[in-house]
Amino acid sequence: MNTPAEETPLGARPEGRQTQLFWRGRPVQPSAAAGVFLLGSLIILVVGVSLNYALTEGRWESPRQTVASPFGDSPTYLTASPYDVTSLVILLLALVALGSGFVAAYSPRLKSQWPLVTAGLATLALVASLFGPQAHHSLFLVLAAVFGIATLVWVLGSLLGPGPRMHQVRALGFVLFGFYWATQAMRLYAAEEGDIVNGAFAAFAVLFFNYFAYHEILSLQRNEDPRALHWLAGASFLTTGVYLATHKLQVVSEWLILRVSEQTTWLLQLFDQPVERGGGAPEGSMILYPNVPTEYVFPIQIILACTAIQSIMIFVGGILALRPPVHGEGLSGKPNMFERLRPSYHSRRFFALLLTVPLIYALNLLRNLIIIMTSANGNPPVFNSSPGATAFICQFTTRPGCGPADAAFWFSHNIIGKGGSLVALVIIAFMVFQILPELYDSIIGLLDLKARRGPLERWFGQHFGRRGNGRTPERAPAPAATPDVPEARP
Repeated sequence: MNTPAEETPLGARPEGRQTQLFWRGRPVQPSAAAGVFLLGSLIILVVGVSLNYALTEGRWESPRQTVASPFGDSPTYLTASPYDVTSLVILLLALVALGSGFVAAYSPRLKSQWPLVTAGLATLALVASLFGPQAHHSLFLVLAAVFGIATLVWVLGSLLGPGPRMHQVRALGFVLFGFYWATQAMRLYAAEEGDIVNGAFAAFAVLFFNYFAYHEILSLQRNEDPRALHWLAGASFLTTGVYLATHKLQVVSEWLILRVSEQTTWLLQLFDQPVERGGGAPEGSMILYPNVPTEYVFPIQIILACTAIQSIMIFVGGILALRPPVHGEGLSGKPNMFERLRPSYHSRRFFALLLTVPLIYALNLLRNLIIIMTSANGNPPVFNSSPGATAFICQFTTRPGCGPADAAFWFSHNIIGKGGSLVALVIIAFMVFQILPELYDSIIGLLDLKARRGPLERWFGQHFGRRGNGRTPERAPAPAATPDVPEARP
């Protein structure tokens, strides 16, 4: 039986005082909390990597067909291999736990039993859509799967409601989410031909999400629901759910690729570029100049990364996971801003979505336009007339027989395209922060969680916190004893 935590308002910002953690009525010591956290994270990582190795028979990846393109072969979508199915089940369980824990804070009410029936039927459709024959080619089954997960999350959230179970389920969701990334660490390393960065980030995600699970337990005992944790659970559910649908389900991915290919072609033709669509995977996703000899240039394959769906969903998930401002929650809860911000919350969130989604999508089409015009028209600027610039850029690309078109593509794609996208996203983020200070509060609130000073933070502070210069401070000399002075008498 846990000792009841001090009552604090839901959504309170983490405070600077120490937070005690109890287990069976006894306070958890900092060393014990750190040991459980570090050892538990290590076990999850080892189990995830071992599961990956065992289910792929030592290959780290499931055997799969590949989509050929002028820039190499790229892996396709979900398969029925044991590894893909197992990792998918782990991810879905994590998303359902995070999503239902996020919805539970709003305490939706069930007025009848029909949502339970709907959730059951939709869940059956989900199973059929993911594992049935030709499942990835059926848009109807994919939509049924999405509807099934959404309904299931809503029903579970209504059954949980705000309170202890909400925090327990979200903590479980964060642990499962970290476990999923543990199963992906070596796969990412192998898929990117020894890219240690992606593998290291996936391994670090175990510690990252276990830390938030730990703070959910603190929130349970303090009867709090910090904006940052609530927001992270909802944003993870929304963004990862869309990632799963767009990157792993073939019918959704191909639909997005073809729409962007059509619109990029139309935009190029608007600028008097004689381009056509043809070939590629899927058919019609490749853009080329038909009158330019292929020995000088290559067609441009539009892939899912060219649709900007990742950037869009980062903002959409972050904005939709917000909740109205509450007194004491950072900038948006300051008394001089609270009365002005709260009544306009829904309209401000709508305008933030209206700003980000169309703007990012339009900028991405412009990015595609610049890359294709500068590298696929047979006359790449700068590089066609400068062998030195071509030779310099070709040092950074692995394409055999690198020429002006290859150098122009690498420079326009990696420097102009990615660099410009990063600058644009930073500017858009600051614009959204002006409209929605709640989003800024939620992001910064993740860094502020350490201010709760639970046993884990206290242990890290004792062992890795700031220390002096190593010298033992000298004690101040004791005050000299005052000699007894005889009292003066008149």
